[in-house]
Amino acid sequence: MIIEDGEGNEHIGIPIKFQNEPGGVNFAAPGLGEHNREVALSLGYSDSEVDELKRLGAFG
Repeated sequence: MIIEDGEGNEHIGIPIKFQNEPGGVNFAAPGLGEHNREVALSLGYSDSEVDELKRLGAFG
């Protein structure tokens, strides 16, 4: 099932419905690269290293 969010983007809907549970998609998936900084920092990279990786195009 394909559903459209409020911004006109299409997403895969919830294929399973449970009795007495509304189910549904309340927000869109993260954008490509949206969490790169947080992930890199959690892996031990410093802010300056992350900035350099971004400058070099490592984050697409």
